[in-house]
Amino acid sequence: MHFFPMTKPRRRFFWLLFLLGASIRSINIWQGLDGNIRESWREADIASIARNYYQEGMDLCYPRIDWRGDGPGYAEMEFPALPYLMALFYRLWGIHETIGKILSFCFSLAAFYFFILLSHHLLPERGALAASIFFALNPLTGRTANTLQPESFMLLFYIMAVYFFIKWRKESTFSSYSLAILSTGSVILAKASAIHIGLFFLFILSLEKGRSFIREKENWIYGLLSLIPGIAWYHHAHCLWLRFGNSLGISNESHWVGWDFFVNPYFIKGILRNEIFYVWMPSGLIVVLLGLVLSKLNRVNKLCLLWLAAISIYYFIAARTTADGWAFYYHLVSVPPAALLFGNAVDAFLQHRQKVRLKALLVMCGFWMAFTIGLGFAHALEQGGSFCTLLLIYLPGLIALLFFKPSECRSEERGNRSETWWLKPLLPIVLFLIVTTFATMSVYLAKSIHSSEYDRLQTLYTFAKESEKKIPPNSLIICSGGPCTDRDGYPVAYNASYMFYWLNRKGFSICAEEQNVDAVQALMERGACFYLVERSSVVQRPTLKNELEEHYQLLDECSEAYLFSLQPVVRTFSQTIRATDEFILP
Repeated sequence: MHFFPMTKPRRRFFWLLFLLGASIRSINIWQGLDGNIRESWREADIASIARNYYQEGMDLCYPRIDWRGDGPGYAEMEFPALPYLMALFYRLWGIHETIGKILSFCFSLAAFYFFILLSHHLLPERGALAASIFFALNPLTGRTANTLQPESFMLLFYIMAVYFFIKWRKESTFSSYSLAILSTGSVILAKASAIHIGLFFLFILSLEKGRSFIREKENWIYGLLSLIPGIAWYHHAHCLWLRFGNSLGISNESHWVGWDFFVNPYFIKGILRNEIFYVWMPSGLIVVLLGLVLSKLNRVNKLCLLWLAAISIYYFIAARTTADGWAFYYHLVSVPPAALLFGNAVDAFLQHRQKVRLKALLVMCGFWMAFTIGLGFAHALEQGGSFCTLLLIYLPGLIALLFFKPSECRSEERGNRSETWWLKPLLPIVLFLIVTTFATMSVYLAKSIHSSEYDRLQTLYTFAKESEKKIPPNSLIICSGGPCTDRDGYPVAYNASYMFYWLNRKGFSICAEEQNVDAVQALMERGACFYLVERSSVVQRPTLKNELEEHYQLLDECSEAYLFSLQPVVRTFSQTIRATDEFILP
């Protein structure tokens, strides 16, 4: 039994592609959460929950966060598989966040493997290879591959659920049926938003059976067994929220769309931006559109369009989150159907009539050439005209172009006429453009996502390590959070977790608009002893620092934060007289 179920000549290409995908997903895997933290709040939450499992007890059903105030810290969240596994390994090797990144990396490789199986199940080998290339090089799958987030875990079971469901509908085997139920239940546990996959399955059943699928007993069993674990867990998690008031963005944030979706262009613009740039990469979308024209609505196109329809409904319902720029990783679920459509389009190019295929490829090449060269030079100029940057972008494509041998394109003869003579000069160009387009977009997206808060977090991390020595181990602290509400006035999850994690302290988080002396005083009565306030969170109240200095002692400061000891300031007699004079005299 082979790891990849394709013919022997093609198997080596899939192995090389799998290794390429693994190397891309391993970037920064050994980097701890030391200021290079990518999704700062979420990764720090997962890391802190894992550490609290290790230090405070391994009860799986009661995950604990650090911004717990004076309570036990039990929090509402998705099923905590990743932090719990991290804690189990902590018992063997101690606390190292890299363990969690390796676990996510392994989940992402397993997801890639099952996507290869899915693409090979639905597409011819050439199309499966093209779809796998899209999936392997997509910057969004690489971006989330080794982060401390549930995305890799979710994507694995997401693809497995689709793969085994389609196999079950085709082969009607008990093993596929059982694995489909297990995978669907697991993906809902991993991420509540993944429940939209059930809508996709309903679309498939309706397409195959019409309304008669409602009368089939095994469909009802499938739905019930898939939903029961998720319903049980999220009911328990919601009870934790009702009792302790801690949530990782489920009940303490408004995700759901309102009537303003139809009058505010922000939502549709945000969703399209995330989809086009992070999922499709504009050149990939052009290829798919051309492929849809050539291949019409074949089986793969129908399945993928139904899949995207289910995902679009989810994006619409949760538009208050999915339209935000920071929520780009919520669009990870669009990558598998997008990759399959890309593979199907490439296969259509290679099967269609010569003239139509040639014109389509020329249009595609022209778009790729203009887009890639323009974006590559723009990025190089943005980096100060760095020749090295430009060379790194185009080097893989140049190598592929130089080492590609046209003689490897064997023509298929029909009588005395070759139908693939034009592939000899054209395929190297296409290969070059594909590689450079993906490389350019990967560099561009990595830079645009990674650099926005990089310097600020580096400074805060250094400041946290310096401040840790000044705060006794069991002291409760206060840290600045994000905004209390979004731009439309709806509540958001403002609790910032990274400073608590870096300081290894527990305490309270205050949203930006509520940071004032009265709020600090109220938390002092609940045991808070130190206040670490970030400068970026007090823009709306620039006098906060002076107000705090009047009441508390400033222990330290940096370009991004202040550390206050919440002990009353003891003024000397001369300081009191000076302050009185300043108040009386004009």
